[in-house]
Amino acid sequence: MLAFLAARGEIAIVRRKGGRRLWDLAERWFPETEPLADEGAARCLVRQRLKSRGMALRALVEQPQVMGYTRQRLTCPDMVRNGLAVPVSIDGVVGDWVADPEALTTMTPASAFQVQ
Repeated sequence: MLAFLAARGEIAIVRRKGGRRLWDLAERWFPETEPLADEGAARCLVRQRLKSRGMALRALVEQPQVMGYTRQRLTCPDMVRNGLAVPVSIDGVVGDWVADPEALTTMTPASAFQVQ
């Protein structure tokens, strides 16, 4: 029940004490924000997932995640078309890979991967 309420943003873990979670009402700890539409939330999730990894397998990025109990509907072609991801290939590594566009600008050009 606590995980359900936390996923809805109604409660939050505010600290830990002796390995135990201490919960409180989220409104006491977090500022008011406007909720994102499902598509906007999915974009933020994909953007954060790719940004934290730099490059990832397409299957990992497309993996459905439960966000507010709605499923992510973005696929890699959608991500590429919207500029959220860039398809890349890595020499000697099997799989469909995508990269964070910003990460590609900071990487030293190497022969190990190629932007498709």
